[in-house]
Amino acid sequence: MKKLRLLLTGLLSALVLFSCQTPKSGSKSSAEEQLSEFGKEVNKVYPDLGSPGEIAMLIEMTGADYVPDLVADTANTEKYLGDEDMAALNLGLFTADLAYTTSFQQRDQSLATLKSCQTLANDLGVGVTYLASLMKYYDKEVEHKDSILMFLEQKTGTIKEDLSEKSKQRLYTAFVTGFVVENLHLATGIIQTYPDDLLPDDAKALVLREMILIVLESERNVNELITMVDEVLTDQDPRILYDELVDLKASFDKVNFEEIAHIENPAEILSNEGLLEITDKVAKLRATIVGV
Repeated sequence: MKKLRLLLTGLLSALVLFSCQTPKSGSKSSAEEQLSEFGKEVNKVYPDLGSPGEIAMLIEMTGADYVPDLVADTANTEKYLGDEDMAALNLGLFTADLAYTTSFQQRDQSLATLKSCQTLANDLGVGVTYLASLMKYYDKEVEHKDSILMFLEQKTGTIKEDLSEKSKQRLYTAFVTGFVVENLHLATGIIQTYPDDLLPDDAKALVLREMILIVLESERNVNELITMVDEVLTDQDPRILYDELVDLKASFDKVNFEEIAHIENPAEILSNEGLLEITDKVAKLRATIVGV
């Protein structure tokens, strides 16, 4: 936990640093240095497959704005009750949304998402104490998102422990799958919906490249998920999620970040064939998970 606190502190410090260093037009070397430093922060975070707060903070570090339409509709929560697989998948999905909305200080949406998490956790019989204490913490610390994210990080471990027992490994895999896919959805969605007129082209290109770094580093998570899903599949299971994950993995090889890193035209970055494939396949995976 001490390591986690140090990492979160480092991320917050980097966030302040990056927010003060939005490159001016023509500052190519500065932009490349910033991209390199951001890449180091991404590499620190991604080995932890199920870390809720850190990836949301990476997204904020890019300088991208909050996009409310990317967050899952909490009105669908009741549809997942009684189906353990769907409940666990969407508990992971809502956990990612909770970290994202908290990082951007969207209190009302955070509370709605937290209530969905509580409903699904109750249905699965896990993490009830964690969710109740987290709800109280939101009320007390609403202005201190770093404290909330750290608390979320700590308390999510309760759900992981509850689901990591051998008998519940399938549900744990579903939980992590929903979490990873939703983070990919958030990242690719921010890239594709980034406003045209918010920043000069070179500054926008830097934000897009940083977001793409987040997407590409998640290939490690996708590889691990493929192994996890394969281990819990039974002969009676539909292989939709597994097949879609394998299909998604193939698209990562089509994105050459070394080439993208030197592109300053946002339109050219956004039209990258591999990136568009990843975005499309993530959307299909998420639709499978959301199921509505």
